[in-house]
Amino acid sequence: MIPKIIHQIWVGDQSKRPDSLIQTWIDMNPSWEHILWTEENMPELTNQKQFDAMNELAGKADILRYELLNTHGGFFIDADSECINPLDDFLTENDAFCCWENEEIRKGLMSNGYLATKKDSPLAKKLIERISTYPPDQIALLPNLTAWRVVGPMLLTSIAGEMGDDSGLHVYPSHYFIPRHYSGLEYNGDDKVYCKQYWGSTHTVEGKKGMEYGT
Repeated sequence: MIPKIIHQIWVGDQSKRPDSLIQTWIDMNPSWEHILWTEENMPELTNQKQFDAMNELAGKADILRYELLNTHGGFFIDADSECINPLDDFLTENDAFCCWENEEIRKGLMSNGYLATKKDSPLAKKLIERISTYPPDQIALLPNLTAWRVVGPMLLTSIAGEMGDDSGLHVYPSHYFIPRHYSGLEYNGDDKVYCKQYWGSTHTVEGKKGMEYGT
């Protein structure tokens, strides 16, 4: 079971923090604990050296989220999103879950912007373990807009594939949490949509475009 804890991260310029969006998750989900993590309250990390060496804020958030989920369990949610429907309890019945980033733009890529695990998750542990093998000096040399490949969605997709059923990961349709992709492709069906993703904040629009999606 996944504990009912919503984690959100804002690293970098706190004056740009989207507090009104963050508040929607608190207001719509009163039975969930909510924790906003910043440089002020983040713990010492197993991969602290990799975190410190990472230049992209999105990459720092990626490294941090896996460790927070492993320590506490819960649901990590991108801060640049607006909750429009309360989270359903069935989501917590998984050992871990996420959603596809988009089924049409790049099939098979999992989103780690909406990632939940139980405490002491085998999936989170494996993600942390893999990142620990990356030399900090090499992380510091990563070209801009490549963190998504090294510590972000591509890493999650790769590790989940390696683990298979042992990951305990259930992948929901992208429209649950990303009904509108940054490319403009939008879900127009009648199924549940929990939030709107605005493709900003820690994950910049430019960063998402830097993913170089293709067929």
